[in-house]
Amino acid sequence: MWRVLWQKAGSANGALAKIYVFAAADEATRQFTALAAALRTPPPDFLGGAKATWVDANAPAVGEQQKAYVTRDTDPQGNRAWTDIYRFGRVVVIVQLLDVGQDQLAKRAALAAKFAEKAK
Repeated sequence: MWRVLWQKAGSANGALAKIYVFAAADEATRQFTALAAALRTPPPDFLGGAKATWVDANAPAVGEQQKAYVTRDTDPQGNRAWTDIYRFGRVVVIVQLLDVGQDQLAKRAALAAKFAEKAK
């Protein structure tokens, strides 16, 4: 597993990616299924101690499998968090984005495309 962190200068906004590489695609498929279900109802302190309710979101159409969630409500600074999970063959990637706005689909799709490119 690898972790990658990006942060927007001067803000709390950014993205965190967790990358898992498995020996075979069937292992990745099983792990994707388990992680996608678990991320639907993460522990209450999943976002750095903030309690959040997660709801289904549109996932960028990238990879063989994808699933997405977004926090139902914004935080006091107007931020939402998105969690996207993808499977690219034997690679599973979780990307969490913290940013302002109702829909960050274009930004999330750009991040996913970069991982898809590297997973080939």
